[in-house]
Amino acid sequence: MPNVDGYELIQTVRKLALQKNLREDIKAIALSGYAAEQDRQNSLAAGFDRHINKPMDVNNLIKVIAQLANADR
Repeated sequence: MPNVDGYELIQTVRKLALQKNLREDIKAIALSGYAAEQDRQNSLAAGFDRHINKPMDVNNLIKVIAQLANADR
């Protein structure tokens, strides 16, 4: 993404959601080549719901998406 990283993107999305008073929680998964524990913590602190390392296991990604989709039900 030119001129912005994923952390800045999710922070902007979260701020806009608050400003617009959106009732639905926007779910977000960080898909990252950075796999250190600190990278995971940074993703969560920035506003992502989950952090998945690349290369990723597609079955795990599907599982995480399903968990997030059902989290508020």
